[in-house]
Amino acid sequence: MAQSTKEINRRRQSISNTQKVTKAMEMVSAVKMRKSQMTAIAARPYAYHCITMLERLAHLHQEDEESVREVMKKNIFFKQRKTNTTLLVLIAPDKGLVGGLNTSLFAHAQKEIKSLERDEKNIQAIAIGVKAEQFLQNANIPILESFANIANYETPEQITPLTESIIERYQYEVIKEVAVVYTEFFSTLKQKPSTRYILPITIEQIEGVVESARPVEGRFSGEKTEPIKDTSPEYLFDPDVETLLHELAPFLVSVLTYHIILDANASEHSARMLAMRNASTNAEQILEELTLSYNKARQNAITQEIAEVSVQAMQN
Repeated sequence: MAQSTKEINRRRQSISNTQKVTKAMEMVSAVKMRKSQMTAIAARPYAYHCITMLERLAHLHQEDEESVREVMKKNIFFKQRKTNTTLLVLIAPDKGLVGGLNTSLFAHAQKEIKSLERDEKNIQAIAIGVKAEQFLQNANIPILESFANIANYETPEQITPLTESIIERYQYEVIKEVAVVYTEFFSTLKQKPSTRYILPITIEQIEGVVESARPVEGRFSGEKTEPIKDTSPEYLFDPDVETLLHELAPFLVSVLTYHIILDANASEHSARMLAMRNASTNAEQILEELTLSYNKARQNAITQEIAEVSVQAMQN
């Protein structure tokens, strides 16, 4: 019986140490999640200014409207291409301990891949995160490039290598569209796998991604930034519209990618925070059960000792 209490104590100590780790990881993930949300909210005004500039280009006064729209149709970032190759950008965590996030994300990615294959499209991929690379390898999807440590990306400069890779491949390779599969953040308790097409560019795509940066619940749900409407009758461009569009388009792609990365990061940190909270709660329940078992074992040992002493006393 003494051995039993010693074993229970060993298990209690082990679970207690694990609980300290899960609580620490929960706190760290909570801070990172809030930081990702705040960064996304802070970046929305810049994104909306980009949208406003694009709208100004698309809605010039009558004599220029047709020419501007023709320029947009010819611009490589806006026009529809007649090819059958899709660049799939998959964003997933580098690590586990995120509950069912990876399972849901990869199930969604598998459906997207099957849908593209049914449409007889060639698929090339960029993996963002170790788990994303592993999934694409298992799915036999050609990986053009891989990026890691995405959970630590917080500034636009940190994603510059990624955006440059996407833009260059879209410019100089025969790619019809760029689809990003990631986990969209809705609230601390809700994250959902989503697909966003960031190329070719449309105003609706940009507005959708930027608006998704505002959570539907929680502290930041009331934050709202609207595009600035330009009521001026005339808008002058220097240099010409074609050059301006060529320079503006990469910024728009960077804005879209940046917001998606922040959304994926907030989802990852939120899922890990909840997973660690559940682990801590489960550890607490196990500790309570072990404490009860320890007390019972100790009581049984004491009772056994008293019985043995009584028997010896009666024999003497």
